[in-house]
Amino acid sequence: QGLELHILSDTIKKDSLLLSDYFINNKINLVYLPPALLDQLPQKSYPDLEVLIYAGEPCSKNTAKKWSSSLNLFNYYGPTETSIYATFKQILQDETGQIGRPIQNVQLYVLDNFGTPVPIGVTGELYIGGAGVARGYLNREALTKE
Repeated sequence: QGLELHILSDTIKKDSLLLSDYFINNKINLVYLPPALLDQLPQKSYPDLEVLIYAGEPCSKNTAKKWSSSLNLFNYYGPTETSIYATFKQILQDETGQIGRPIQNVQLYVLDNFGTPVPIGVTGELYIGGAGVARGYLNREALTKE
């Protein structure tokens, strides 16, 4: 069985009560929301809703606890240089500071200032490789900073 894509009007997207009713009335089972809207979504019974996905910024720990107790809550992470997402993590309780594992065809490396992999638990800089990385940033420092 396939899924439907619902593109919502600005009126519905800006009103958490209308949004909530829309999810229920249209039997929505998977939702992608920015954390600011997820924070405002009324906590009530959504009989068909199974998965909530957020991205763009971390959600609050309270919001994560609230939604992960009744649904599958996922954080998708990716800096501008990747094609939208590079990692995903199912959020259990309040693990909002974690970005999870790479999505398919993406590699993650945590490197030191010399480009050497750091041991587990050691702070370094995240490098992302693979099919999702945007072209045109290599050796273009001004574009990367922008």
